[in-house]
Amino acid sequence: MLNLASPLQAGKPMKPKELMITLIALCIMIASLRNIHASGMSSTQIFLDQVYSGMAVKLNATSETVPGQNLTFILSITCRSLDVTVDSLNVSIYGYREGKEKTVLLSRRCITSATPLEFNQTISYQNDTTVPGDVWDTTYAELQCAYRIADEPKRLDKMVAITYVRNIYLEDLERRLLELNETYQQLWKNYTKLNETYWNQGIIELENTRRVVAILVVTTVFFIATTFYLVLKKPREF
Repeated sequence: MLNLASPLQAGKPMKPKELMITLIALCIMIASLRNIHASGMSSTQIFLDQVYSGMAVKLNATSETVPGQNLTFILSITCRSLDVTVDSLNVSIYGYREGKEKTVLLSRRCITSATPLEFNQTISYQNDTTVPGDVWDTTYAELQCAYRIADEPKRLDKMVAITYVRNIYLEDLERRLLELNETYQQLWKNYTKLNETYWNQGIIELENTRRVVAILVVTTVFFIATTFYLVLKKPREF
């Protein structure tokens, strides 16, 4: 591991060779991070990996996507017996509009005529489809395969839950609701603070008013008493 801080800590400038090695290491790190990010965005998941009579079926698809983006599926069939012939193979992918109404996203006939397979031979089919803007929730892949082992007819019908399509509209509403709730909480705090200030100010003003009234009452009583006293002490005329 490169010690990038040691030349600076020693107070010595980095040599051209050390600087070049450091730059190369940084470039490799940045490229690795980009590759990890890219692989995470386009990652697929195994949704079906099972052995049936005479064949093994494996289905990979995009693990998660959003409306308006692509959904990728990869179907692989490996022959596990001698004298296997596939007569037909159909793949359909279904989604749900607004999470309720079933709709076909993709329908493909991979094999339409008799196709013999050799032992351990693998055939693969890959396709991409764009998820409509009003489709979300879990999608499903339906496999329909008619085949024969020697002259014995076989049939494979399988429905598999695959890619999850995020409801970005609901996520946006939840985000806005959270923001509104935070705004409401802040406004409520401000209101409570202002209300407390108002009542505290009102109490102070009420106390001041009481003091003024008391002073006026005392002054008035004193004035009346003084006046009454002066009237009583006024000299009588002879």
